[in-house]
Amino acid sequence: MSSELVFTYVNHSFDEQEAERMQIHSLHELVMEGYSLQGDADYASFQFRNEYTDGEDSRIFIASIDHQAVASISFDKVENFAPNLSVYSIRGVACLERMRGIGLGKRLYALGVQHLGIDALIGSTKTPSAVLARASATRDLGMRTFYGGMEVTSEARSGILVSI
Repeated sequence: MSSELVFTYVNHSFDEQEAERMQIHSLHELVMEGYSLQGDADYASFQFRNEYTDGEDSRIFIASIDHQAVASISFDKVENFAPNLSVYSIRGVACLERMRGIGLGKRLYALGVQHLGIDALIGSTKTPSAVLARASATRDLGMRTFYGGMEVTSEARSGILVSI
């Protein structure tokens, strides 16, 4: 019997204790491995707070198997950026190495864009795999990638994503 991949939506920031109460385990380990922070527990704690705790208006999607977090993406609502648009920024994307290359990041982007009704997405992804997931997901969702007012279609760049 294979384990099922489950997606959880959390509409607020949280800490590790609350994640455990929600039956979502190993988020700290996900951040450690997702950002290649092995051996740097202090920075991993900082990155955990940045991903899940410090956002004022965070929306977080977590992929898990048997209640163990394997990937996540966090969005923050951006006010007063563009009139009449639902604008969010990417706070972070993390994925366990063994789960990379199967489209989890792309699925998490799509879930966020569709569930939150995102018109414009602002962010700077931190890892090459997150950049590829963003580029692939936004292309499939009919979005183009921009940096400021300039369209940058390279998958190696990050910037502003606007629906067509």
